[in-house]
This record gives sequence, C-alpha cells and structure tokens, in this order.
Amino acid sequence: VPVTLEVDNVSLRTALRLLLRRLDLTYVVEDEVLLITTVDAASQRIVTTVYPLGDLLLPATQSAGGLSGGPASGFGAPPINGSPAGSQPNNLGPGLPF
Repeated sequence: VPVTLEVDNVSLRTALRLLLRRLDLTYVVEDEVLLITTVDAASQRIVTTVYPLGDLLLPATQSAGGLSGGPASGFGAPPINGSPAGSQPNNLGPGLPF
C-alpha cells in the first residue's frame, strides 16, 4: 500500500511511527535491517540487551576541574556517616570486590 507523509524537523523514528500508526503497523531494526511489521508480531520478538554497570558501582574520583565525580562535583557517592566515599564496607553481598 503506497503511503505518504510530509513532516518537518522530526527524527526518522518519529516519522516512521506517525506513518505506520495509520496502518496499524510498526517497525523493528533486526540485523541492521529496518523491518516493517504488525504490532502483534513486533511484540512477540524478545530482545536481550546487556549493559555494563561496573562504573556505577565504583566510587567516583575528583579531577582538578571537579567534573569527573567526587563530592565537590556532586556526581560521586555521598559520604557514609561523615567518612569518605568507599571507606565503609559494602552491603552488596559476598564475592564482590567493591
């Protein structure tokens, strides 16, 4: 079915959603290919994404400019009971090196 849509200053994602919504369709990106499909078929596709979280668990360090974390920048972990961040034992469970 040929369809047209004229939009200005929107992302491709938004344009695709607006265009496909009219036809009760959606899209998925699979193996670097844009696949137009039904909403039901897309909802049955399971996508597993793994995100590295190690940097969220390590204490932040403060640079000379104060922008890479630490108490002066406001981006580091707050002190526990008035002592520097990272000086208290963790409660994350056994076997973790933090």
